[in-house]
Amino acid sequence: MNATTVLFLSSCGISRLTTPDAPGILMPELLNLHLENNALIEIRANEFVGFPKLRHLSLSYNNIRYINLHAFSGLENLLRIHLNQNNLIDNLGVNVFQNLPSLRVLDISESKITSLNPRQSLSGLTVLEELLLQGNNLHVSDLCNAERYVSLFQDMHNLQNLDLSRNLFRDGFPPSCFKDLRNIRRLYLRSASLSALQPNLFDSLRYLETLSLDDNILQELPSSIFSFQSNLATLYISRNQISSLPTPLMSNLKNLSHLLLARTDVSVLPEDEFSSLLANIDVIDLSYNSLSCSCKNAWFRNWVHANYDKVFLSSTKCSRDSPREFSGKRFIDFDPTLLCGPKVLMYVGISITSGVTIICTILIYYYRWWIRYKLFLLKLWIIGYTEVIDDNDYKYDINIVFHDDNEKWVLDYLVPKLRDREPEAELCVGDDDFTAGMPWIEAIADVIDNSYKSVFIVTNAAISNGWYMTKLRLAVQHINSSKRDAILLIFLEDIDDKNMPYTIRVLMGVNRPYLLWSDDPRYREYFWDELMKTVWKTVKIDFILPI
Repeated sequence: MNATTVLFLSSCGISRLTTPDAPGILMPELLNLHLENNALIEIRANEFVGFPKLRHLSLSYNNIRYINLHAFSGLENLLRIHLNQNNLIDNLGVNVFQNLPSLRVLDISESKITSLNPRQSLSGLTVLEELLLQGNNLHVSDLCNAERYVSLFQDMHNLQNLDLSRNLFRDGFPPSCFKDLRNIRRLYLRSASLSALQPNLFDSLRYLETLSLDDNILQELPSSIFSFQSNLATLYISRNQISSLPTPLMSNLKNLSHLLLARTDVSVLPEDEFSSLLANIDVIDLSYNSLSCSCKNAWFRNWVHANYDKVFLSSTKCSRDSPREFSGKRFIDFDPTLLCGPKVLMYVGISITSGVTIICTILIYYYRWWIRYKLFLLKLWIIGYTEVIDDNDYKYDINIVFHDDNEKWVLDYLVPKLRDREPEAELCVGDDDFTAGMPWIEAIADVIDNSYKSVFIVTNAAISNGWYMTKLRLAVQHINSSKRDAILLIFLEDIDDKNMPYTIRVLMGVNRPYLLWSDDPRYREYFWDELMKTVWKTVKIDFILPI
């Protein structure tokens, strides 16, 4: 098997590995080795010396308790190692990864780790880009020692993704704990028992784009904690005890597009603090909150009325301190005009507005084609235009890939909507349009290569299907060869993180667009609008996606 590049030995009941040099095992071309879901309890020295080109090693879902200091000797080219869902406990006191100079991704989540040595456990991993430590029993002392100026991340200047969720950080982080993470993009601290944050904790994280603080016991955020986070786009602080967000905190977040505040104690959103922030916001989630239905929130209720597609208010009700006629009712039903301003002005304003609206509607309808033409010319004059020329003559505009369980949704909802909005678009729906007589794999590749964009309907049943995942991998190969982003993912249901396939994680990890289907009819039209904009948008890429 000298030419083998990928080897799957998952769920085989393997309880022990024999070192390759004993029987003479040598697989020089092996790139991916999968040993998930076996019965391994230890990794001894030199277990993998027969695989010099190995790039991806997965040892997830075993019962590994002991890893020898030289267990990974000979794997100088290893890029990814997955050790999640094991029983490492305190086995990582010394750096068992010291012989992996090329390691980019290290996953040791959900492995019952109780202690780490900040100075030694992960030293030397200078090119590491992703570190997953969620779901262990770590404390702040396992990550950094402020008195000795020692940090677990002291060598990780290239780290971009760090997940420390579901650990025990009750004492809070010292200000210098994350000072070495200068290139971090995504930091996850969900369910970490955090009760307070130091004001300058994130000062060195200048490129931070996503921060998750969900499911903690925070009562407030320091006003200067995001002083240097001008790139922060997504902030999760749901399910905390925060009652207000200070003005300086909001004014620093100039690029914030997603703010999630569900199940917090926020009741009033002062206009001087939030108006500038909401001007650029794409999503704000205030679900399951109790907002004050008073004149203090009148401006926000008016903003919600004008930006209904950007705000989530599921089960959000008027707080107890609201006027009696609104207390306990839905916030969306709160009418500020009944409290804030004379009713005479309201009635006069309604009458005038109604009359003007009727007149304008008649005039717009009568001159509708002329108006559309002038608006189109105005748009070109203001923003300009770029001529896009695509020399490829695609057989299909859209290739729809789905599992049999989702056929009804595709045929009853997706296909009719696409044909209604783009009657002339050529669709390839499922496997019915494959070339007759052509081998199955070649037929799949032929449809993908000859489609402007492939739309994958993602569900739990789909990702468990071998043929579906084969089609997705072939589509990724097409991206790598054509250097053209031609995949769109549509999620019909929630996928558990631990079940999410690696290929889909990669596609989502490089900021590729994806859509989420909602059964709420209020968001249907928004979904179809976003689908049509995304499905016809494609860009060139200058990097290779790992498969």
